[in-house]
Amino acid sequence: VHVSYWVPTLVEGAAQVAVPDGLDGVNQWDAMVRGVAGGGVGVARNEVLHNIDYIDPNTETYFDPPSQSVAALTAFVDGTLYKLILNDRGNSNAMWFVPSSNAPVFLAGSDAAAGARTNESSFVFDLGNDPFETTNLWANVSYDAVRRSLVARVCDHWTTHMTDSMYAGKVSGPTKAAMVDVYEANGNFITWWNETRPEMVSPLPIAGMGLAGCPFLV
Repeated sequence: VHVSYWVPTLVEGAAQVAVPDGLDGVNQWDAMVRGVAGGGVGVARNEVLHNIDYIDPNTETYFDPPSQSVAALTAFVDGTLYKLILNDRGNSNAMWFVPSSNAPVFLAGSDAAAGARTNESSFVFDLGNDPFETTNLWANVSYDAVRRSLVARVCDHWTTHMTDSMYAGKVSGPTKAAMVDVYEANGNFITWWNETRPEMVSPLPIAGMGLAGCPFLV
């Protein structure tokens, strides 16, 4: 159970005490105690947006083009649980690391499976039949409708929930020293260390991308 579920699950579910509206987590008590049917039917939450990043950490500005922004989502489509990763191959070079041995193998379903490195960076995994995410279905025409549905869900989150990133660039000198002091005093957890900027205005607001809609449909 994700940490965001603890309060609604334990307070509302176990203790039967009402919780405020607007919490990120949902009450998973019934699912934990009674279980749920397959296919995402009757669950408290049937999709999770993992992230949307529109700032390129390598350039510290907007992804160019915006369609190269990064996102990830896990959701049910027609009763099957899928995971979508957009524009983020990590450091895997289209490879998968076997949990039992950490041995690298090429992902099935990708061009790299033929032995050639590719610039493949987007993925669709059928988590019901492929829980270890070994087969990339992104380019499989049989899953075009699934891929479009998952991208549409990401775009819905972009339209209805996305807010400006409070990204801060690399720091140095006295600012970095202050950050390290706060980091060490806080048990090695990073929090906001510069109390002279309580307003926290985003240096890279979404409006600066010049988009009329979702970047993943550009």
